[in-house]
Amino acid sequence: MSIGEWIVRASRWYPEKLALVAGERRFTYAQFNARVNRQANGLTALGMQRGDRIAYLGNNSAEAVECTAAAAKGAFVHVPISFRLSNREVRQILQHSGARILIIETEFADKLGEIADCPALETTIRFDPGNAASSPFEAWLAAQADGEPGVDPLADDNFLIVYTSGTTGSPKGVLFQQRQSVAHAPVPILYYDIRADSRLLMVYPHNSVASINMFYIPAWVAGATVVMADARGFVAERWLSQVEAEKITHCHLVPTMLIRVLDSGAAARFDLSSLQTLGYGSAAMPRERIEELHRTFGSILVLRTEGGGRQRPGSPKRRDRGDRVPKPPGHQRLLARYRAHPGRDPERLAAFG
Repeated sequence: MSIGEWIVRASRWYPEKLALVAGERRFTYAQFNARVNRQANGLTALGMQRGDRIAYLGNNSAEAVECTAAAAKGAFVHVPISFRLSNREVRQILQHSGARILIIETEFADKLGEIADCPALETTIRFDPGNAASSPFEAWLAAQADGEPGVDPLADDNFLIVYTSGTTGSPKGVLFQQRQSVAHAPVPILYYDIRADSRLLMVYPHNSVASINMFYIPAWVAGATVVMADARGFVAERWLSQVEAEKITHCHLVPTMLIRVLDSGAAARFDLSSLQTLGYGSAAMPRERIEELHRTFGSILVLRTEGGGRQRPGSPKRRDRGDRVPKPPGHQRLLARYRAHPGRDPERLAAFG
């Protein structure tokens, strides 16, 4: 199945279930699918064709997720751009990617001053998540048809370009196909036990490949809810408050974020009982900090080992989740992990092929 087909399936199976939460804005799967269709159809009406690139520049907003999904449905290539980049770096990415359309948040529109020399860029559409009703993006979206796009995305279609910092000072683009992102979806779903009633808090910036491959797409496959967090700066108490208010079940952080949570001393003041899995990666952590995290959060902590695998610190077994057993390599690793947890229905695994 293509990425778009998973979204369609979720909209049919869970039409009234929340798909996306971004601040005060909340969209069910039926609403999310319709908005994504409108954007994909609107892009096609602007002349976008299979393989053309559409860039997004903004914070972690609903539009960031919708642009990713619309690119998948329209067989376009999504180019997410960090708002933290300099004007020069934004220009380099737009030039290098050949993006024809840019969706940009009004807050960061000052970066438009230096991108005039991007010959491929034809259209720029601004949006304001704080005043969505009057934003040009919403007016444009409302004028489009909400039916399924007349495009049949293929597994081999290019889907995503993620730009890394590189070592030469210039951003480097990494190209992904739809098949790669779809093939990765079962990994977080099975490993972190993501289900239709899961609520995933996305703290990483939208332009991270982890955001798309560990949050968006697995959520669409499972029918889970994605909750967006402000990426303009991590504040421990704001994160704790959001976990409590939104009843977050899954979140993934980097060590510096977790250390800020510990150093805040505020965790005990919040109800974090909804959390089922708290993961981290990208860097190692001192053992004493890991032990402190375990004392604070219990056995929900999933850590990355030096060998690239993941394990939970020594602790009592979590209720109904079974042991985190060492996994054999390759596909059998997923099968072994799945079968180690009684009570999971086999259809979830069969659905992945």
